[in-house]
Amino acid sequence: MSDIHPETRPSTGPQGTAQQARAAAGEVAETARDQARLVAREAGDQTRRLAHQLRRRTAEQAQQQSRRAADAVRQWSDELSAVGDGVKPDSPVHGVVQQVADRGTRVADYLETEGLNGVVRDVQAFARRRPGLFLAGALAAGFLVGRAAKAVSGADDAAGPTGGGSP
Repeated sequence: MSDIHPETRPSTGPQGTAQQARAAAGEVAETARDQARLVAREAGDQTRRLAHQLRRRTAEQAQQQSRRAADAVRQWSDELSAVGDGVKPDSPVHGVVQQVADRGTRVADYLETEGLNGVVRDVQAFARRRPGLFLAGALAAGFLVGRAAKAVSGADDAAGPTGGGSP
């Protein structure tokens, strides 16, 4: 007889080929699972990096816009203050103009120090403290923006068509 035991003897024929195919398919499946895990991990890492970059860029843009707004408000306040200086000191207009200019300067200082995050934080705190007043203010602001948009649209319509065609 042979020294090879039946359990360890290499398989031949269709049954042996099927076992080899199953073993190879198992190895391929395991490799595919490993690769899928790696791809998923890499995709997660890239998503986190992208989200971090997006947050950073958004914060930078918000900071730049806050600075621009602060500069614009400060310039407006300085111009208003110069107008107030041209008014007689004992005139009631002088006092009102100076107060508005001073408040504009304070708003510019606030925007420079707190930025957009500070504005959002303060608006949220106000909305929590006084929700009715906040909603009324939001409604009024929405109404004013709507009216302004309608006025601009009406002015564009009144200018007439620019294409030379009939209306």
